[in-house]
Amino acid sequence: MFIIGHLGLTLAIFLIISLLIPSIRKRIDYRFVAIGALLPDLIDKPIGRLFFEEIFANGRIFAHTFLFVVALFLLGVFIYRQQRENGSGMIVLSFASLMHILQDRMWLVPQTFLWPVMGWEFPQGSVYGGFSHYISVVTTNSFAPEVSNTYMFELAGLGVFIVVIYWQLFRIIVPHTTDQDL
Repeated sequence: MFIIGHLGLTLAIFLIISLLIPSIRKRIDYRFVAIGALLPDLIDKPIGRLFFEEIFANGRIFAHTFLFVVALFLLGVFIYRQQRENGSGMIVLSFASLMHILQDRMWLVPQTFLWPVMGWEFPQGSVYGGFSHYISVVTTNSFAPEVSNTYMFELAGLGVFIVVIYWQLFRIIVPHTTDQDL
C-alpha cells in the first residue's frame, strides 16, 4: 500500500472510532494519526532500502513488528501517567502504526511481525542496487494486474480525504447551530 491508502484508511478507522466512542473524540490528535499511519515506512524504508540495503534488502523490518507497536504504546502509557495531555498522542500514534502494519498484512510474514520471537533475522528481499532503482521497480510493478488491490486501497484513501476535506470546508462555511439558537 502507498501513502494515500495508509493515511486515508487509518484516518477513516479513527473517525469511525471517534463516532462510536464520543468520549475519546477529544483525545484523538489527527496529527499523530497521520504520523503513525506512515511511521513504519518512514523508519523501515530508509533503513532497509536506502542505508543498509546490502544487510536487509527489505523495507519492512523493525517498525513493521508487533514489538514496535507495543513499545510505542507502553511509552505512551508512561508519558500519559506523567503528563496526561501529552501521553494520549503517543497512544494514538501506536494504534495508527498498528493500523499500518495490519494494512500491510504483516501477519502473513510472521518472522517479521513476531520479531524477535521467531529469530533475530528478517526475511531477505531483493537487492536493487540503490534506492532510485528500487523506486523504479516498485512503480513499474504497481501497474501489474496482481497488485491492483493496492490501487483500490489508494482510491479508498483518496475518497476518505475528499469526504473529510468537504466535511471540514462545510463546517467552516456553514456554522453549526446549537440548541440555544433554536
